[in-house]
Amino acid sequence: MRGFEGEGGKRQRRRRNPTTTEGVAFLQEIERGSQQISQTLQPLSAPASRNHTQIDQIHGLEDISYEMGLDAHNPPAPESTNQRVQQLITYLQGKDYIQRKILEEEHWEEVYEQMFLHFYECSNKTSARGNTSNWNYDWKAACECNQTRQRPVVLIDILTRKQEMVTFCNCTNDQVRLIQMGYIGGSPKYPRTAFSIRLLRFHHILWKHSAVPMSPFSKAIDKFLDSHNPLILVPNKSNIINGNSSYTTREWRKTLSSAVDAFREMNQQEKLITDKMLNASAMDRLAEICPKSYGPHVPGKRHDEPDYIVCMDGNFQHQRHLKASVEIPNSVKTPSIFVEPHEVERMERRLNREMDQQTGIDSVDRCTQQHTAANDSCTAATWRECDETGLFGMACWHDQILNLINIVQSGEKYHFPLTMINRMFENTKDGESYTKSLAFLYDIGCNIEKGIIRRNQFMQPQDNNLLKFGTSVFHAYVHQWSCQLRYNPRLNEGWGMSDATLGSYDSSNSIVTVPYRFLVRYRCRYW
Repeated sequence: MRGFEGEGGKRQRRRRNPTTTEGVAFLQEIERGSQQISQTLQPLSAPASRNHTQIDQIHGLEDISYEMGLDAHNPPAPESTNQRVQQLITYLQGKDYIQRKILEEEHWEEVYEQMFLHFYECSNKTSARGNTSNWNYDWKAACECNQTRQRPVVLIDILTRKQEMVTFCNCTNDQVRLIQMGYIGGSPKYPRTAFSIRLLRFHHILWKHSAVPMSPFSKAIDKFLDSHNPLILVPNKSNIINGNSSYTTREWRKTLSSAVDAFREMNQQEKLITDKMLNASAMDRLAEICPKSYGPHVPGKRHDEPDYIVCMDGNFQHQRHLKASVEIPNSVKTPSIFVEPHEVERMERRLNREMDQQTGIDSVDRCTQQHTAANDSCTAATWRECDETGLFGMACWHDQILNLINIVQSGEKYHFPLTMINRMFENTKDGESYTKSLAFLYDIGCNIEKGIIRRNQFMQPQDNNLLKFGTSVFHAYVHQWSCQLRYNPRLNEGWGMSDATLGSYDSSNSIVTVPYRFLVRYRCRYW
């Protein structure tokens, strides 16, 4: 076991000096290397700045130094680790960087419409880039444009990485020309790097099922393509400052991230157009998420059973630090699975009005006191360091996420579950009337039901007996005995049996379960 290093009343680890000649030489080499590193961290004189032109602002969106996260004209001096981090934060929060990102977003918005038209057309011809016979086919139609230009573009595919001279014309923008070749560029106007659509589709599917980060994926695909593919080298900026001319391999993280965003924008527009053409309702969108729960009606349901059973809970493991970069302030797009912030705020104001009209003060019962996630003082230390502190989600009977709410520096507020309940009733109602009965599982479902009755919420579903609450089995046993008898799903009818409950029941009644679940090597010959 390694010795203790540091304070705390314990003896520090003793360091042994080498006794052999090889050990002494090795220690001296380490010290010499440490001195060289310390010398390289000394501040350098800043290079002379030059004037920016309009061409730099347009063409510099995919500059090599921009991919490295530095300013090409004013690179930060490598003084020390903390100073370099502070310089990077200052650069990302500076007006020049924000204006640059705003300009880039405006350029993307200008080309999205034409990109989607040709993206959708080529996708139909190639079976979403799945037809291998059309992988390398150029779908550009013949044109009579006499003004053409050529530019070297790095084309990155699943199996190839090459640099080719691509001919562009004034009939279409450069992104459309690359889409006709099966690629999406890393910048909106004049891309010099493009990624194949099948590679972007592979990354999108991989990201959905394994949440692969962008930087490791770009490094992995680059390492994979090193075999039988030429290296793409760029000048080393640090050596240019020192007067040396050397090259380094190009990094793809930022250009790949831009191409991935453009690919997802194409998919999002395709989904929006499809829903609009099919006149999809809210129930149709729910059925797309979980056909078993919200698809065609299955006969056999009893009258006293709810039509839909969902569960709600908060998760404080997903957080966003205050130092995390928001490149363009006030420009965050809410994904479709998330509830819009104004909808959550509207429910909060609605509850506040009801509370102001009541003279009595709500007393906190024992069940709510056991629910520490709703206690604001439990994780206040975390909120000081984070912006988004968690997620509040709603899932169907088959573990499919229906909606999420972003928790911003708070615990599980009372209006979060009520927002989900209201959203679920609005999605399942028939015209202007509520006809579907809903059952909600929540950690403190007993308290939620009492609060709804006390604040006169969801009056029509309550009058028609369409709203039912329960506590999840995992949390039910910390409630009062009266709450367990009324809200425990295993002690009440109508909740059915989930996959886990059915598996436990089958395991306890199967003679094969014991030797099968605890199978070891010497038992393998019997099965």
